Amino acid sequence: MKESLMNQLRTKGFSYVSCDCTDINKILEYSITVYIQENKYSFEDVDCLIEDFLDSFIRMLKRYSERTLDHIKERLRILKQRDDVEIFKQQYIFDRYKREALAIENININKLITFLRSIRNKKKIARMC
Repeated sequence: MKESLMNQLRTKGFSYVSCDCTDINKILEYSITVYIQENKYSFEDVDCLIEDFLDSFIRMLKRYSERTLDHIKERLRILKQRDDVEIFKQQYIFDRYKREALAIENININKLITFLRSIRNKKKIARMC
């Protein structure tokens, strides 16, 4: 998602675009951050661009095969083997590899699309202004 977001929104002239995912007490949070020039774009413009991106991302996921997703999952497994954040924060989760491997293994295209649609359909999404 991060690469697609940066490709789509940076071409619109935004200098800083970020997509982050955080797990806080087993509650998964994702956020999209865009820095704008006050006189160039309104909040509503940026909000519409983010909404358009999320719609296009769901359409892109529909075109993915399970084999493509398996390739992405393997790259993610390799990336997740690094524990730099745990070392830095001195917060160790000793069965983290097992938990993440199980979570990654259970992901499929339909679950991703369903998850993203459920988030998109909720009207009470908190947004930072």
